[in-house]
Amino acid sequence: MNTFSADLQNRLVDVHYDADTDLLRRHGYIFDVARNKSGQDIIRAWPVEHGRTGVRAYLYAPDRGLLGHANSTAEWSGDSSARPDGEESGWMPLPPLN
Repeated sequence: MNTFSADLQNRLVDVHYDADTDLLRRHGYIFDVARNKSGQDIIRAWPVEHGRTGVRAYLYAPDRGLLGHANSTAEWSGDSSARPDGEESGWMPLPPLN
């Protein structure tokens, strides 16, 4: 294994891909890439277990940037829950990371 691979493996120690659900898990969040109802590519993240591993949901859409949602009703929690598509009410733009 080359040094780059070893360094990357150490940084991604908590990344787990589930081939059955086609979902990625990291730091208590579930991530996936999908298309919304309009056919636009999106990246979304929601907690593995609402209240324990996280609360908020996140979504990135090329035309809207990074968005956050309070997810206060735990609508998005775990791999069997509904999945956000950015068209629900309550999404707020997040400031760019610098």
